[in-house]
Amino acid sequence: MHYKYQKRQVFGKRLKVPKFILEKIYSCTLSFNEFIEYGLDDKIPTSCIIDADRQIVEKFGIDKCKELDWELINKQVYYSYVNFRDLLMTIDSQTENINNALYELSKDKIRPCDYTSKMGKIYSNRLFNLSQEDDDNLADKKREFNEGKTSLKDLINNWDLFKDKDLSYCLLKERKNHL
Repeated sequence: MHYKYQKRQVFGKRLKVPKFILEKIYSCTLSFNEFIEYGLDDKIPTSCIIDADRQIVEKFGIDKCKELDWELINKQVYYSYVNFRDLLMTIDSQTENINNALYELSKDKIRPCDYTSKMGKIYSNRLFNLSQEDDDNLADKKREFNEGKTSLKDLINNWDLFKDKDLSYCLLKERKNHL
């Protein structure tokens, strides 16, 4: 007897994806990034996406989620207990630019050196670009600033270097500035 579908095939058409992705689809452990990367948005239901990502997709929709900064959402920051998924879920689903709203909520919760590339472009005035041409002393000052470890004394002593930068993270987070 000839059957139309193969064993364990749920969908009418055979999906042209690697076997490990097919296994993730059947076990509902597919990430949203894989969902988009393999062009499955019009082929399989969103119920095949892992629960944490599916909640985000259900709230904001597939089109808005394609534009999201998933690098930030999936980021694990060891020094802070911030959960970017929880921050994202506090944003209204009607918000036009979800990334900017998420960035605004999280910009003071993580060090500027841990910003994603998209976030770094928006908040470029909070970061220094480190280059090989900088001498060691200057490179150390820039690195400390990017990590939010520049004291008020160092800010004043090197004002020419820091005058065009957003100093708020260093002023809020550096312990020496609270004495």
